Parts: sequence; C-alpha cells; structure tokens
Amino acid sequence: MKKRLLLVFAVILLLAACSGRADFKRGLFLYNKGQTLASIKIFSAIIKSGNKDAAVYAARATALARLATENPQNKDRYNQLAENDFFAALSLAPTSPEILTSIGSFYVDQGLYVNALVYLNDAVKYGPNYALAFVNRGIANFRAGNGSAAWADFNQALQLDPKNQLARYNRAEMFFAWKMYEPAIDDMTYVVDYSPTSATALVERGRMLQAAGYYTQAMDDYHTATLVNPNFYLGFYHYGEMLFKKGNIDQALVQVSIAKELNNTYAPSYDLMGDILAVEDPLSAAANYVIAKNLDPAKTAYYNDKMQKMLTSEGRRQVVVKRFQ
Repeated sequence: MKKRLLLVFAVILLLAACSGRADFKRGLFLYNKGQTLASIKIFSAIIKSGNKDAAVYAARATALARLATENPQNKDRYNQLAENDFFAALSLAPTSPEILTSIGSFYVDQGLYVNALVYLNDAVKYGPNYALAFVNRGIANFRAGNGSAAWADFNQALQLDPKNQLARYNRAEMFFAWKMYEPAIDDMTYVVDYSPTSATALVERGRMLQAAGYYTQAMDDYHTATLVNPNFYLGFYHYGEMLFKKGNIDQALVQVSIAKELNNTYAPSYDLMGDILAVEDPLSAAANYVIAKNLDPAKTAYYNDKMQKMLTSEGRRQVVVKRFQ
C-alpha cells in the first residue's frame, strides 16, 4: 500500500526569487528530465557563486533526495545532504509552505511520519490555501494510521482545488485500502479521465476494478496501460495475471516475461510466473519461486511452502487455486 500513494515534493514555485534565474530554470529542466546529477551540479554552482536563495537549496535538496533512491548504496549519505539543504532553505524562508511541505514529504518518504507531520502542520498553518500541503499531510496521516485525519486532509485539498489529481488519486487509494471499492473507482476514474495516458492510474483503477469483481474492465485497463507505457512493468504484470485467470496460459507467460525483463527485481513477477507454470512445469515454477525468495527474503516461508507443494499434483493445484481466492 505504501508504494501506491503519490507523494510530491513542492519546491519549485519560488523561481522568481532566484537571482540566478536562467541557471535555475536550466537545473529544474534537467531535474524534470531525470538528469539528477546534472541538475545538482547546476544548483551547486549557483550556491557556490554566492546566491543564498532558499529555492536553490530546496531544489538541490529535492534532487539529492531523488539521488538517494537512485543509489541505494549511498542512500544515507545523500539523504543527509538533502536534509542539510532543506534546513538551509528553511533558515532562509522559515514560513514558506512550499519548503515546509517538501521537508514533510522528505520525512514521509523515509517513514518518519511524526517528523513529517511537524513540518506539514506548519505548511498548512502558513499556507492555509495551499492544496498540496493538505495532500501530502493526508498521505502522512494515512501512513501513520490516522485515517480520519487523512480523509479530512484530502477533502480539504479538493475543496481548495476541485481538480487536484493528486488528492483524487490518494483518496482513491485510501478508499481502496478500506475496501470501499466503488468510491475508489469513482475517484481513480476522475484521474484517468483527466490523464488517459497515465499507466499508473490505469493500473491502479484496474486493481480496484478487479477487487470489486469487474474483471473484464480490469483487464482492459491493464492492457491499455501496456499500450500507453510499454516500459511500465506493472501493466504487464497485472495484465498477465488476468490472462492467467482467464486460462490464456501462453499469453500470460508472454506478458509476465515482459514484466520480468522490464524489472528483474520485482519478486511478485517471479511468484506469478511460478504459479502459471506450476501445473505443467513444476521444476521451472520452483526455480521462479527460488528467485522470488532471494529477492524478498522476508517471505522465505511463503516461497518454501510453494516449492514444497510442487512435489505433488494436489499441491500444485492448491497453488493455482489460492492465487485467485
């Protein structure tokens, strides 16, 4: 559930305050294009030139936080640098709702929800009309187990900005977690209608439709996701699962194989491949469970049980049946 919520850093609206405006815009452009290191170099050059603007520090902090996710081996180092830059920005603009929201988002991303809420509460205090502060505080509250507070935050964000797609998306995920499938589908449909080429939104609506028993519509969403974004592995994973449910084994294998090629570290793809192969090729199924176990050691007992079940025809049947219970 945690990974399905959409969290947004909110620094970049301070452009007009930057004396190095052209360079800053270039850094933001590179950041938005996914060129994280290149953007950090530009922000660092602006700071080194003597520009002590809060927006530059906040932008570099955001880029460093992304770099931490891109380089797990140096995650702690980059996160510390990001935190230092966020606080440098805050010292220059202590009441900026954008910077406070970004600091809160930074802590949410690390699972530090109490810390996050301190800054997101201040963001709301200093920016009572800033919808993104409410969206991100809603995410923090939801992840911290404060469902009623999250509900209020998402609703407030939508009162301030009725077309806010992030608020709709995250409220849909909250409904989904609560097994309130119809309102979840309604909110996610709003997002899909607004962004019909968003593979993420299509897959999420597909999951909601599937949970509600609308299997044909779910399959359509998963298939569409593979078409609008051929690099999005979750579209192929879920489409393959639905094909397997319908008994189309060959096509299911094709789709899940693509999902594995696109992301060879996603354990559920190997788990699903094992289930598809279980009846006809239990040896290959077991090999997939081994890979899944190595990728997700926390589920060792789960995968060991599946491998044991590959030894008998009844066990193999149970694995397939359980997939769709």
